[in-house]
Amino acid sequence: MNYTKIYRSLDKVFHLFKLKRKRDTLILTDLLESEVNDQEIEKILGINLEDKHQIRNILSQTSFTQYQRLSLECESRKALLVVLHSINLNKRIQAKVLKGLSYPVLLLLFSLFMMIFVNGIILPMFQSMLLFLGPKLDLSLYQMILLIFIVFDFSLLGIVLFTILSIKNNGYQFYSKIKKYKPQNIWTRLVTHQFCEKFLYFYRLGGSIDMIFKQIQWSSSPVLSQLCFETMMALEEGQDLTNSIVNINTDLQAYFKMNEEGIDITKYLQHYATIQELIVIDQIKKYGKVILAYSYIKISFMIMILYQVMLKPIEMMEKIL
Repeated sequence: MNYTKIYRSLDKVFHLFKLKRKRDTLILTDLLESEVNDQEIEKILGINLEDKHQIRNILSQTSFTQYQRLSLECESRKALLVVLHSINLNKRIQAKVLKGLSYPVLLLLFSLFMMIFVNGIILPMFQSMLLFLGPKLDLSLYQMILLIFIVFDFSLLGIVLFTILSIKNNGYQFYSKIKKYKPQNIWTRLVTHQFCEKFLYFYRLGGSIDMIFKQIQWSSSPVLSQLCFETMMALEEGQDLTNSIVNINTDLQAYFKMNEEGIDITKYLQHYATIQELIVIDQIKKYGKVILAYSYIKISFMIMILYQVMLKPIEMMEKIL
């Protein structure tokens, strides 16, 4: 049995399913925004909005849970539109982040595996092959240099893994510590960007401020969800929106103060969100360039070491002759 062909066929089917689901969610978002009725949507996409099982098929488990929660507070079509908008927003940001980091990270991993291969296999193989030319070839200096790079890379990967697990298990606590140490960082800018984008979108859909914050809370990551909860608690305690919004980001206070003075802040808030996105993407690209530069340095050192090792037999032959 050809397992390779089976694997490729299954991978192709899975890839096509992902593309279809992505296409369906984008088209469904457009149809819901255009206020196309349920019957027309079923004709176009074959999705019955009254059937929860069909909606589950086009949403992830987390998104479907958010949809169910929102459905308890608002009309189901609006709840679905809120969730779909959040999905599309996350995918857009993720695509830009992947674009900026995918190649640098792949090159970093490739150079790490190559160093492990050279240090663990190539150099010892050279030593054993050249034993007949005289005393054992001393490559300890080269192996030490490669080992330093390997240990540093694994330490770096360990820090990244620890950070990811910390965010997953204690996201809000980890976010609070980073924000306290550095108020303006990539994470806070990203959270602020998502809040602004969602606030503006849900504001256009209509509803009270309390309802908008609930929609953001129930369709967002745990960090933004908790920040919205704290803002709503401040509102319930009697604080006005301008003072309550500092729980999200202190920069937003100036914009919501303008709103209290009767100024339409939508274009200002949209401009602010765009700036946050541009800063985040620019910083990610800078990190990508640093990773690329480090990977190129590693590869250069590895090439120099291999070149020096390949010259050793010639040097040993000259001594013998």
